[in-house]
Amino acid sequence: MRFTGKSVVITGATGGLGRAAAQRFYDEGANIVLVDLHQNDIDAFLQTFDTDTNA
Repeated sequence: MRFTGKSVVITGATGGLGRAAAQRFYDEGANIVLVDLHQNDIDAFLQTFDTDTNA
């Protein structure tokens, strides 16, 4: 896990590229900060992760 202990900010997080990037960084151990115009989309996306999240 090469991003363990690192944080990544992803803008446009619920779009295609943002979503893929967020998932990949998460899989590599990063703490991810998701930014998007629509909070509802972020809330739905957070449900796909298997850990405690803060929105």
